[in-house]
Amino acid sequence: MIIIGRCNYGAFMLVSDFVKLIELNGGCNREFGDWQIIDVHEIPEVFTQASEVDFYCYNKKSVYLLRLRNRISEMLYIIPENEYGHPIYLIAELPFANVDNELLESILAKFNMQFQYNAWLPPCTVLTVLHK
Repeated sequence: MIIIGRCNYGAFMLVSDFVKLIELNGGCNREFGDWQIIDVHEIPEVFTQASEVDFYCYNKKSVYLLRLRNRISEMLYIIPENEYGHPIYLIAELPFANVDNELLESILAKFNMQFQYNAWLPPCTVLTVLHK
C-alpha cells in the first residue's frame, strides 16, 4: 500500500484509489509515456487569463494533482504534501490557448527533470520554483 496524501474530503488517497477512479471514469482521459491522466473538470473551449484546469496524474510511482493556470509568464511549482494530506501539487503557470496531450506531456517532462534533479530528497520535502 502506498499512501500519497488525502483527498479534499479527508480520506487518504492511495494509488489504488486512482485505479478505482480510472475504472469509474471508464479509463484514462489521456495516456502517454509512463503517465495516466484523468481530467478533473471538463476542459473549456476558450481560456481566459484567469483560467485553471486540474488533472490527476499517475506515473507508476505517485499520484499528483496537476493544475494548469493560464498566465502571461511561465512558472512551475512543486507543492509538497502537508499536514492537510493533499497529494503533491504540480502547478504550471504559462500562456496557453488550448489543452492537449502535447502541452501536458511537455509540462510533465519539465517536472520529471526537476524530480530527477532532486532524487535524493523524499517527494514530500521538495519545494521548488522553476523560472523559464
